[in-house]
Amino acid sequence: MTDALRVLWQALQDLRLRGYGYIWSNLLFVGLCLPIVTAPSAFSALMYIGHSSYDSTYESELEVFWGAFRRNFWRALVWGMAHLAFAIIHFINVIFYPGPEGIVTQFLRASWFLIGIIWFGTFFLTWPIYYEMEQTSLIKATQNAVLMVLKNPVFILTIVLAMLLISAISIVFIVSWVLVTWGFFSAISNAAVKNRLQHL
Repeated sequence: MTDALRVLWQALQDLRLRGYGYIWSNLLFVGLCLPIVTAPSAFSALMYIGHSSYDSTYESELEVFWGAFRRNFWRALVWGMAHLAFAIIHFINVIFYPGPEGIVTQFLRASWFLIGIIWFGTFFLTWPIYYEMEQTSLIKATQNAVLMVLKNPVFILTIVLAMLLISAISIVFIVSWVLVTWGFFSAISNAAVKNRLQHL
């Protein structure tokens, strides 16, 4: 848990130091989510903004964003469709499962909750891991993200709960979704991956 708190502090400091870059990238991300088809690539680009603070990238954040957006468009689209399909099936099971109340139903719901946490962590860690790879592969990055979540349950759960808290605050202050929340998630995700890689 201490490491997770360090990650959150590090991400907050990165957000403070590169605030304008994150704000402009966040605005671009939200705008590119509106056509839907460009949302996955925009997400990959936003994650690269967080990664760029660690790889000595000295271009402007907008140049970094657009470069990653163009490079990743098709692979990110396939990745996004796969995650969307999984999320729809998973949450339909959680919400509409008609089984009678009992130990089996409670077990299934607990299992689905854990799967949801694993999915959430995998979703946010895949691109930061992808950008750390010498030979990039989204499939391999996804597998590594799942392993990272499973091997660090307390660390990941703390990060996930913090992100859910940030989401709740952002719902109250709705403009933060447009300006900074997604950028903060990028900073957190990249800091989390860096932290875990340092402990290998």
